[in-house]
Amino acid sequence: MQSIDRLIMGFAGQWSVDFRSCTGPIYYQYQPTLQLPSASLIKLFLAWQWYTTNQPAFDVLISKQLIVDPDGSLAQAIGTTFSSNQLIHLMLKQSENNATNLLLAQLGGIPAANNWLQQAGYQATRWGRIMLDFQARQQGFENYTSAEELTRLLHTMTDVIAKGGSMASTLVKSLVNSASDDKIAASLPPAVVCAHKSGELADLEHDAALIYNAGMWDSLVIMAAAVPDPTTARQQIRQLTSELWPNKKPVPPQG
Repeated sequence: MQSIDRLIMGFAGQWSVDFRSCTGPIYYQYQPTLQLPSASLIKLFLAWQWYTTNQPAFDVLISKQLIVDPDGSLAQAIGTTFSSNQLIHLMLKQSENNATNLLLAQLGGIPAANNWLQQAGYQATRWGRIMLDFQARQQGFENYTSAEELTRLLHTMTDVIAKGGSMASTLVKSLVNSASDDKIAASLPPAVVCAHKSGELADLEHDAALIYNAGMWDSLVIMAAAVPDPTTARQQIRQLTSELWPNKKPVPPQG
């Protein structure tokens, strides 16, 4: 789709797109292996790590000392006890940063998370800081991923669902109608199910989606970094989705 290549090249910032069927065929790619700051997309890997390493369930009493994001829902729940399953649901559905940091710490922190990523074969994805540690970000510590590794993770989830995996199904259900539905989901037909995780910072606009239609799963990941205007970047993500989804067809093999 050379017309879409030209469209993206006219966008400000660094862009990466991976659009394919969960059965394997690729529909469209634009710099899919480009490593970019992940924002909240890295939470998908954390949730998958939690379940695939068979972590024991735990409960935590929310205190002021555990709150790093005053806008998160847990900040309004001081004195309330939450289970690990509830924290994972909040992390995915609401992108709750306080819940993310609690789960990351319970897993053993950044070293343990990066060790799992490496062992699982995710080379572009890594943790460099906890959520909302902007001082660390200014010092060069960042969380990273790529569109290609996100599609690989999403396809792993659908493979497990096909084999009857209840935990994978629970995770995907948490992503349906999740926060920031004004990107990929906004440009899909109403009958299409979109389970997605967005990611955004002042200079980042991402969305990673599993799209279910006619009994089939597709994945569409669009990442945009170093964008000067988030509002424009979101509109451009919607524009790309509107171009890609109705015209999807497998890219002919090369060579």
